[in-house]
Amino acid sequence: MAYTPLIHRALVTVVISWLLLVVRADGFMQQSFSFSWDSNLAVPVPVTTQCDTLNIQWSRGTNTGPNPVAPYYLQIYTSAFVYPFIVAAGSNLNFNFAVPFGPGTIYQICMFDSQGNTGGCQATYTVIANTSSSSLSCSNSTLSFPLGPLDVDAEVASGALSQYGWIDQCTDITVTPKNGTGPYTFTVAPSLHPPLNITSNSASAMS
Repeated sequence: MAYTPLIHRALVTVVISWLLLVVRADGFMQQSFSFSWDSNLAVPVPVTTQCDTLNIQWSRGTNTGPNPVAPYYLQIYTSAFVYPFIVAAGSNLNFNFAVPFGPGTIYQICMFDSQGNTGGCQATYTVIANTSSSSLSCSNSTLSFPLGPLDVDAEVASGALSQYGWIDQCTDITVTPKNGTGPYTFTVAPSLHPPLNITSNSASAMS
């Protein structure tokens, strides 16, 4: 079966690399800025109500990656779709995003600037039902659906990796693109951490 696996706490996807990205010695991208929402909460709660509006804010802070260059973009991974969504977040330092996903959807937001520099990735959140309104007004019109997402084979030692499966810590994952044109980038997006990219010019297996 061809799909892109979602792993709670470390969402994995295969995307086309759009730019040359700056990485650290350990392979993770250098972080150029930081972003968050729920800044008024002492301890953020990892759930959002369907159609909640996230007031996402970001700044350079103490990050040491390349200086960020506007405009900015959200890259959103979800358990409901086998590809990430790219949402234009503008050139300011804040952006309101209405969560359009259905209840039970797990999602994670990472951020990038116009040069491909990263603002890191937030924790995974779960959407819960909106019980305060009988008529929801948000839509998925802000999401950009790809014309032709990649087909990917993903495997662990025991066989094919389920889209909704769980794996043990330290388990190797191998992904193989089945279509598209290289270079390919295998992106691992850990919670509260800049992403890790593995790039290949060919459609050979990456792990």
